[in-house]
Amino acid sequence: MIDLSELMCDPDFCEWFTIRHRKGRWVNGSFAAEPIEESVSGIVEPTNGDDLLQLAEADRIGGTMTFYVKERITLGNDTQLSDEIISGNQVYKVVQVQDWSRHGFYKIIANLSGRVADGTS
Repeated sequence: MIDLSELMCDPDFCEWFTIRHRKGRWVNGSFAAEPIEESVSGIVEPTNGDDLLQLAEADRIGGTMTFYVKERITLGNDTQLSDEIISGNQVYKVVQVQDWSRHGFYKIIANLSGRVADGTS
């Protein structure tokens, strides 16, 4: 098998961005997120048409980007909301995770959330 994770750190291909893990707990019927941010290096590119076809119709909105990272990303579950990625002062919500860890990376498709990194819309 070929390990492509070295490309995730190659300055010819990668850039730095932030992953916001939104773990939390349920409090009085509402989810209280406790975000943890980490700076990572990876590849960022616009999502291509073939990848868009794999998304549910509701997830096919404008501003979709694809991220390639070595770190595991979460789509969400009972104790965590979907991770967010902050890149270029824009916030993207993770909508699909493809596990290519046997080759050293994860492929993430994320939608523009309409917010900028400072929290404004």
